[in-house]
Amino acid sequence: MIPLMPIDTNDWFVICAALVNVAMLRAVRRYVNWIHGTMIWLFNFTLAVVVDHVIADKPFDFYDVMDSPKVEFMDLFLYFAVYPPPVYLFLILHQHLTQSRHMRVLLIFGFTAAITGLEKLASTAHVFTYNEWKLIYSSPVYLVVLLLNLQFLKWVKKQTNAA
Repeated sequence: MIPLMPIDTNDWFVICAALVNVAMLRAVRRYVNWIHGTMIWLFNFTLAVVVDHVIADKPFDFYDVMDSPKVEFMDLFLYFAVYPPPVYLFLILHQHLTQSRHMRVLLIFGFTAAITGLEKLASTAHVFTYNEWKLIYSSPVYLVVLLLNLQFLKWVKKQTNAA
């Protein structure tokens, strides 16, 4: 059984962010094929877990996630309910609003800035405690994550259309 810990600021942040994300996803869910959505969700959950543990754990130890170096329930909730939805929304908007190259570039950089801003809010709530990391380092990471997601969605669509 997972021991229950007192709920503090970072836990409340994760809970509130997850609720906002669920509301947002309910509003846009009809725009995405459920197979594509599930694959994107799993891809981002896995990507978040792997990247956070590679750069947040030893030997790098760039930052700490949540309250403990050990994986807690709220860590998993963070990876499942907070990380994937903004990327999911980005992909929906990219699919429906990017008729021009200018709009695609604007959307990619706009979401990079927005997700970096969400990280700033999360760090203010002590979801992240930076050791050697600086917020400015996150923007190129999010840019790469968004571009990887575009390519992954293209691949998923190709695979599901071939089946």
